[in-house]
Amino acid sequence: MRIPRLNKAQWSVLIVGLIVLVWLVAGIISIAKPKPKTDSTGAYYDSWSHQTVSAPTGKTPDIYGSGGKPVFLGFDSFLSHGMTADQLKSLEMAVENYSQTKNNSIKEVTVDVDNITSQHTPSQFLMLFRIKFNRKDIYNAKVDYSDLTSVQLQLMNSDGSKVYDSGSVDATRAE
Repeated sequence: MRIPRLNKAQWSVLIVGLIVLVWLVAGIISIAKPKPKTDSTGAYYDSWSHQTVSAPTGKTPDIYGSGGKPVFLGFDSFLSHGMTADQLKSLEMAVENYSQTKNNSIKEVTVDVDNITSQHTPSQFLMLFRIKFNRKDIYNAKVDYSDLTSVQLQLMNSDGSKVYDSGSVDATRAE
């Protein structure tokens, strides 16, 4: 079987057709992209924190923290893993400090509560977990704490490279 040769006009039509096909496929993929499931009130269930986030029609949604601070989802789980309330405040402050390096663009912070691990030695206490910012940016996180009030937060990319190190943060000294 012999394949017919195409002239310039036929090649142009073929190329334009392929470009249109690529645009159509890209459009279908962007429309079909999964979005957080919301109900008629605008609320959605966050699978990482196991919390429902409210966004009622005509009201300010939960993703806007008070005073420019982000909303923290799942952070209360750290208390059941051995963190003190003061350490939790310090961790939230460390995340707020990271948000400031991003021009306060972080509005929602979620912890994968099903994958928090603790590592304790006589001199060092660590918690390892995944953290998500604004429902999309995911990092591996490590919190180091050795006293009852201060923490050190480190964020790493999926390849393990360090993105952020808070240094020692103590919310009780900032008040």
